[in-house]
This record gives sequence, C-alpha cells and structure tokens, in this order.
Amino acid sequence: MSVEDAANACSKSKHSQNEVIEIQDIYNSFEKSLKKEFKGKKKDKTEENLQSRSRGVLLMAISNKSGYLVLTTGNKSETAVGYSTLYGDTAGGFAVLKDVPQKIGFIN
Repeated sequence: MSVEDAANACSKSKHSQNEVIEIQDIYNSFEKSLKKEFKGKKKDKTEENLQSRSRGVLLMAISNKSGYLVLTTGNKSETAVGYSTLYGDTAGGFAVLKDVPQKIGFIN
C-alpha cells in the first residue's frame, strides 16, 4: 500500500482528519545549514533520516499546540534491532505496534 493509498483510506473515515504538510522547505534548510559539514561526502541514509526527523518535528509541534498524541510506527522487531530513526520514527507518545512482531503486523 502506498502512502497515498493509506492517506486516502484514512480520509474516508468520518473519525479522521487528513492534512498534507510539505517538508521540502524544511529539508532544504537542513541541507543548506549542513552544506559545509557535508561537503565532499556522498548522500546516504543521513539525508533520508533528515526527512524523517523533519516529519517528527512537525508532528510533535502539532501535538504540543493541539493536545494530540502522536503515535509511533515502530513494531517489536524494529525496536529489538534498533531499526528506526531517532527523533523521526520514534517521535511520539505511544507505540501502537510495540508488541507486534513485523512478521505478524506487515501488510502488503
């Protein structure tokens, strides 16, 4: 299921609200700020993690301002091996899938 498919499915529920907030400007600001430190180094997971952290910052800001609870997406398998982006995927107040192994919880 793509992100767009998931968003469309969620938006059809009368109990959900769907908003799209672009992170490109925030990501570009990070890249600009880190240009000197990244000079001469090829792109890698660092840039992907910056995207995740940008989303985390926005979600936590909305949570703080609105009193909402951000849910994290990590499952038991990912948590066990440390497969997550600190301050990105892990930014939130409750891990809904914390006790669900990936093998059980993965949906195609």
